[in-house]
Amino acid sequence: QFHQPDFVETVRDSLTSSGINPARLKLELTESVVLDNVDVVVSRMQQLNALGVSFCLDDFGTGYSSLSYLKRLPLGQVKIDQSFVRDVTEDLNDAVIVMAIMAMSRTLGLQVIAEGVETQAQRDFLLQNECLAYQGFLFCKPIPIANPIADASATGDPVFKAKPKPSPTASPSGILWSVTANTSIVVRLSEDFNPSGLSLSRCICGSKLSMRSR
Repeated sequence: QFHQPDFVETVRDSLTSSGINPARLKLELTESVVLDNVDVVVSRMQQLNALGVSFCLDDFGTGYSSLSYLKRLPLGQVKIDQSFVRDVTEDLNDAVIVMAIMAMSRTLGLQVIAEGVETQAQRDFLLQNECLAYQGFLFCKPIPIANPIADASATGDPVFKAKPKPSPTASPSGILWSVTANTSIVVRLSEDFNPSGLSLSRCICGSKLSMRSR
């Protein structure tokens, strides 16, 4: 989808028609998208950056991850793959890798999200290493797209025992939502959730939408 010739125009038109703030839209790119044609990818990312859209590199640390990506791509965020998070409190190698990614990202001015956080111990380790955003079952399990706030509240999910609509000045809670979506749903969710202070991000491969409270 990212490689479609009119992708930038499609995003621009969607932003205009929906009236959402481009700064609240974050597109996730997988390595396969980047590797396909780096020069074209960089050009399109720069065009979208100019609109206010930001980018996240998904599953960093796996596959063909290269430091050259972080140098060339106009990224704002990287995601630590869950394969490193899963045993981060038990495997020294995983712990060292996560700490290295965190240190490197801080130096480069990149935000970091940890995937697959399922235990409090994992979350505590990440927090100690200044990772403030997380994605995983510890915070919320998969829920239907139709009415995520109501559905999650009905399940008694602890994340909704707090204020469901944080004020714009509230500090980041580091809660990341992931749901299946397409472009039209991105627009609809932006209208439903932007008043709640949620930022939206869409993964080009797999059509995954992520929402993180600010």
